[in-house]
Amino acid sequence: MDTLWPAIQTLVPSIGILGLFYVIMRHIMEGDRRERIAQQQWERDHDLAKGTVAPKEADAVLQNAHLPKSAPGTMDSRIDRSVDRDN
Repeated sequence: MDTLWPAIQTLVPSIGILGLFYVIMRHIMEGDRRERIAQQQWERDHDLAKGTVAPKEADAVLQNAHLPKSAPGTMDSRIDRSVDRDN
């Protein structure tokens, strides 16, 4: 038992630093996520104000921004499959 407490005391600072690192990184990632959302909203509002993007198209672009053009579930992939079936 005499050797257990020094080992625990040795590990406590490392565990504390790990916890601090986790909290800091979590706040950085959350801030980045919020910043990206705010940027997308600003760009959408700016494009809508300029009239370069139709309102419904702007919503679709935001919802599918993370998908490649021919990703499953997008309109392009559905059109491609329907054309292949007809031939």
